[in-house]
Amino acid sequence: MAIPLPIGKRENRNNGSGSTPSSGSNIGPNIGPKAAVAVALRGLAPDHRTALVETYFRGRSVREAAKVLGVSPELVKTRVYYAMRALNLALSELGALPAA
Repeated sequence: MAIPLPIGKRENRNNGSGSTPSSGSNIGPNIGPKAAVAVALRGLAPDHRTALVETYFRGRSVREAAKVLGVSPELVKTRVYYAMRALNLALSELGALPAA
């Protein structure tokens, strides 16, 4: 199931060294928080992403999400747990989370 995720246009900013940031660099300062979440969500495993979208973004209960996805509530909980861990890691790598 494809989840459409809007991403704003990223400005191509100069980092002061005369070059622009590479695609593998920390892109947090170049994109907004919504775009960072969209990029991070796209990096999740499809099963994890759909469980997270159903429960968090669509506001369904675990039981409702399980029914929609055709899996057990326990599996939805597990997928959401691992999706949140992966999302947190991806956002940290993007530089979109404040330093702890």
